[in-house]
Amino acid sequence: MYIVNFSGVIGEELTAQWMRKQLKVAAGGPVRMEINSPGGSIFAGREIRRAVLEYSGRVTARIIFAASMASDISTAANEVICFEDSVYMLHRASGLTLGSGPDHKKTGDQLEKLDRQLAQDYARRSGKSIQEILNLMDEETWLYGAEIKDSGFADRFIVEGETRKEKANAVIDAKRKFGASYRKPDRQEIAALFKDSKSGLVPLEALYGEKPKIKEPEKLPEMNQDLLAAAIQDQIYRSKIL
Repeated sequence: MYIVNFSGVIGEELTAQWMRKQLKVAAGGPVRMEINSPGGSIFAGREIRRAVLEYSGRVTARIIFAASMASDISTAANEVICFEDSVYMLHRASGLTLGSGPDHKKTGDQLEKLDRQLAQDYARRSGKSIQEILNLMDEETWLYGAEIKDSGFADRFIVEGETRKEKANAVIDAKRKFGASYRKPDRQEIAALFKDSKSGLVPLEALYGEKPKIKEPEKLPEMNQDLLAAAIQDQIYRSKIL
């Protein structure tokens, strides 16, 4: 998995050109975006969001601090994950105008259209209506930890320590799958192998539950390891012997 540290101000440290380079290196493989940004330029952010949205591989966004345009960019990911210390903010677009009344009105109209575009992104991610999102944007809504998932802006909420637990469970599952793919030799196969063995370490009657007689204990490490593993799995050896 390729990790993108999405940290900084959008339009300054974080540009669409930089983002496209990151995704090019990822080469269609899974990407994890660690989002830690206060936001920034809406236009640079729209271009970054489009790059993420059109990426051929799977993108997982992990929220550290996603405010303003950074929270909108997270909506382009296939999966959004938040944590107990995650912070998420959405608000209306803002701009600065110098000029006459018509100039200010023109800017206001442009910002209104941009707000509806942003609201559509949040609505698609959360399942809320565009009007509900616009109401949240009006209030400059700040969400913390589980509130992000509860509001529909994240798919998963992970509590402290759960990541380590998930990793441990993955290891256990991998071992289980590996064990299931291993075909344990049956008793006849093991009997034939041990019968032909020149070591003479384990007599054939050990297969039937009698205590094995070890003629040369010092040669035990020299035993074929596959045979030893098979013997252990079939409970030929007893704990006292090993």
